[in-house]
Amino acid sequence: MYLDIMATSNTAEFIREFGKAIIKDEQKHSSNFLKKLTVFLSGIRAKLVFNEMTGALLRSYVQQYPNIRFIFSGSNKHLLLSMFSDYGRPFYQSGEIMHLDRLNMDVYADFIVNKFQKNGKNVERTLVLDILKEFDVYTFYVQFLFNRLYETRSKNITKELIYEVLENILTEREYIYYNYRNLLINNQFQLLKAIAKEDGIKQYSSKDFIEKYKLGTSSSVNRSLNTLLNKEMIYEEMGVYKVYDLFFANWLIKK
Repeated sequence: MYLDIMATSNTAEFIREFGKAIIKDEQKHSSNFLKKLTVFLSGIRAKLVFNEMTGALLRSYVQQYPNIRFIFSGSNKHLLLSMFSDYGRPFYQSGEIMHLDRLNMDVYADFIVNKFQKNGKNVERTLVLDILKEFDVYTFYVQFLFNRLYETRSKNITKELIYEVLENILTEREYIYYNYRNLLINNQFQLLKAIAKEDGIKQYSSKDFIEKYKLGTSSSVNRSLNTLLNKEMIYEEMGVYKVYDLFFANWLIKK
């Protein structure tokens, strides 16, 4: 059974969607479905599963059904690790941790080129590699963009077409991004935009970075950074802070 919880925002919504997914799976497998069932929870976010009440409630269900295996998945490694390694968490030391690295860029590029060629469409491998680099080999953004390109009537996928399709995607999502903008005060938004334009920043409190983007004082930048982390608009990977939503990052760069 597969369940994507990205669309849920609280405990009640999660439990409702979780129940619907189990019922749907039960209907497909009839009376045998509880003999062996794997529940895959993707899109794990701090505000949902890492909420103590939600985590404790979920663990109580996990313990009641030993025949059901749960897989938790998410792109925020820090949050997933804390879920199972922090003392006091409901799932402390209750599961095995597996790290899945990004797909090999060359293998991924060949896969995309071959899929297009099999259906009479041509896309240069160098263009595919450029897109993979731009979106940091994140499958959601890569697949979203290339699915849109695949839907076009063009037999030849050019650089111009790629950025035209990307621009259409950003326009479609713009109302979401303006809503993000309204959630932040000016200092926070300016820092977010600066991080996007730098394609990630390590020395966020450095004089050069602060002066380049007119971000104010070092203490103000620290407060804004913590707010952006708490709102899950940025994340930290190997000491580098990056914008979480890469389409949003593209939109920010153009503003």
